Amino acid sequence: MAQSAPKLSGEISVSGLVTLNGVSAVSGATVLDGGRVKTGRGASAVVSLGRMGQVELGAESELVLKVEEGRVGGQLRAGRAVVSAPAGV
Repeated sequence: MAQSAPKLSGEISVSGLVTLNGVSAVSGATVLDGGRVKTGRGASAVVSLGRMGQVELGAESELVLKVEEGRVGGQLRAGRAVVSAPAGV
């Protein structure tokens, strides 16, 4: 039986009301590929992806994170996101 590659993940830091996959998020929680992060009014979140960089979400934002080997992206459904990644990612 073939083993699937482990999903890439990051760690979230939150300020204010933030949900991860529909559940209230706390700083230090793990965000997997495909995770949905949503920030409330006046809230923000940063998903740290190690050597892949980080994604910052502003208030009233929603992002479905997509992390693949060598790529960081996702679907921004609302609000504002800033992706910081080293060259080549």
